[in-house]
Amino acid sequence: MKPNETAVPLLADLHIHTTESDGTVTPDAAVKRAHVLGIGLMAITDHDTIDGNDLAVKTAEKLGVLCLRGLEISVNSRFGSIHVLGLGLQHFSERLEKLLEQIQIGRRERNPRIVRKLKLLGFDISMEEVRDLAKGEIIGRPHIAKALVNRKYAADQAEAFELFLNRSSAAYVERWRPEVRQAADAISDSGGIPVLAHPGLIPIPDTGTRKDFLHQLKSRGVLGLEVHYPSHSAEMHTQLESIACDLEMIKTGGSDFHGENKPGIEMGRGTCGLPILLDYVRSLIETLNIPLPCR
Repeated sequence: MKPNETAVPLLADLHIHTTESDGTVTPDAAVKRAHVLGIGLMAITDHDTIDGNDLAVKTAEKLGVLCLRGLEISVNSRFGSIHVLGLGLQHFSERLEKLLEQIQIGRRERNPRIVRKLKLLGFDISMEEVRDLAKGEIIGRPHIAKALVNRKYAADQAEAFELFLNRSSAAYVERWRPEVRQAADAISDSGGIPVLAHPGLIPIPDTGTRKDFLHQLKSRGVLGLEVHYPSHSAEMHTQLESIACDLEMIKTGGSDFHGENKPGIEMGRGTCGLPILLDYVRSLIETLNIPLPCR
């Protein structure tokens, strides 16, 4: 660096989805985008799969970006389905492999049942067109939502979920999900850190109950909280930071980037659209004992 130059702070984003689950950007393109945006540390966290990680890591190494292997797993809780990120996976353990196999079986059984329900409700879509829209990706509700949009039964995917695919809709079908301890143990067994994704979105009535719930999750192996997140208000962000400090849990941040499937969400941006500075996730970096990125 020249004497009069000012260092540009590096950003972090530990919650990114690609075409391997329900995003619209490929793993290598996601890394290239992150590099252009000044992100020095990132994680690929596709739903229930690690398939995009190797390509992302290979691309990141060429560009000087540190890319953590990761994934996102939906688990059961007393407040419904919640999401646990696995960050910094070192290997693919037999325990994690078996868990993901169980989850995929649950998905495969669920999708045709949703389509059958929609047909009974008068909506003419088929599993064939849903598979075509998935283009080899893991099939999930976002692909069924795309089919509904293509058939003009909904204006966009958000409306498709609201009208037909959310938990309170007539076409919703429950699927098998692991318990918190199962997911946390499988992540830890693979050398990763279990982190609760977007904790401020869980429908918890008050701060005291939220803190008690997060304490219970920690006792079940969840070691971190995704505090810096686009849908968290400034007030929720402050509350979660305080809880993370009190419970000695690792703070992380992520955009939950999905490309065109989540318009308006950009990598490296968290609460209130503010940048997620690399220093914010320093405790995770130290826990994983990885070199701090620099540019």
